[in-house]
Amino acid sequence: MDRAARVFLLYVGFLLVLFVIFTGAQLASPYPGVRDNLLGTAALALIALLAAAGGFAITMGRAPRALRAERGAVVILEWWGRERRLPVGPASSPTSVKGHPPFLFGTGWTETVELTWPGGARRVYLLERGLLARAVLASEPVD
Repeated sequence: MDRAARVFLLYVGFLLVLFVIFTGAQLASPYPGVRDNLLGTAALALIALLAAAGGFAITMGRAPRALRAERGAVVILEWWGRERRLPVGPASSPTSVKGHPPFLFGTGWTETVELTWPGGARRVYLLERGLLARAVLASEPVD
């Protein structure tokens, strides 16, 4: 979650810098039609807000807040509060797609994990390395 927040803040920072550059260029224009165009400034602000909302949905919206081991399942609590139950078993085994070393956005190793639910539904999460594996091991088997 910390890595997702850092990536989102960096993204919003770049959006803000671009907005200031474009608005400054508009206000510094020698052409009165460009300089006084409030509709153009409002459209640019709307595009920046939509891009920020999309960035939030991609980074923070997909970052799980918590994982909880339960009897025969791992429960993933997503950012918006939705809980997704992953039954533990061969039909729903997690696959580690790629590992990511510590970098500017995080302090420890993370991994991209693809989860497949019975029925074929899939989700991809960026998690602390080994977090899901520990939760799967901690879940109690169903008799």
